[in-house]
Amino acid sequence: MYAVDTEIVIPKYPLAADLITGSQMFSINKADCSVNYFKQDFLVPHRKDYYFWAFVRQGGSRHWIDMKPYELKADTFYFTIPPQVHLKEEAMPLTATSVAFTEEFLARKKIVY
Repeated sequence: MYAVDTEIVIPKYPLAADLITGSQMFSINKADCSVNYFKQDFLVPHRKDYYFWAFVRQGGSRHWIDMKPYELKADTFYFTIPPQVHLKEEAMPLTATSVAFTEEFLARKKIVY
């Protein structure tokens, strides 16, 4: 009998630099009837090393968080925290506003603009 290492490594993604400010600690994004995902990201479990809040105004999609499916729906607020495992199953066009921020951002004593 052979021992097999079955530990699965789930990739963890950092917060991408904000397109306007360049900040890697805080980002606000707006989606207007668009799908902002790459095809290779679907059905791939991953973690985010940042907090993520989204307010969906129109549209929807289907995501799994920690092995539980969620139907994203209009007029609904969603949030995730760093240790959670994400999986994108389906994506449809959304109109939404999202805010993402890191633990480092939360630890800052003052914010300089």
